[in-house]
Amino acid sequence: MTGAKAMFLDAAGAALCDAGRRADQVDCVLTVSLTGIATPTLEAQVFSDMGFRDEIIRVSLFHKFCRGFSACRDAAEPLNL
Repeated sequence: MTGAKAMFLDAAGAALCDAGRRADQVDCVLTVSLTGIATPTLEAQVFSDMGFRDEIIRVSLFHKFCRGFSACRDAAEPLNL
């Protein structure tokens, strides 16, 4: 899991930087895993390292393979993200 956590931190940090945002400004974290289920989930494992607020919404989608993007879009739509 160490490698997966490092990749999550790098990817999430880059996404926040690209968006000009800080982790404490995030309302929802949507994570897609192609390889399996981690318990606790990756975003839960790095929660304090990232600086997320306690009240963020966390959504984890598993085994979506090539449908990852559309699954994220479909999950985010009702949240008005």
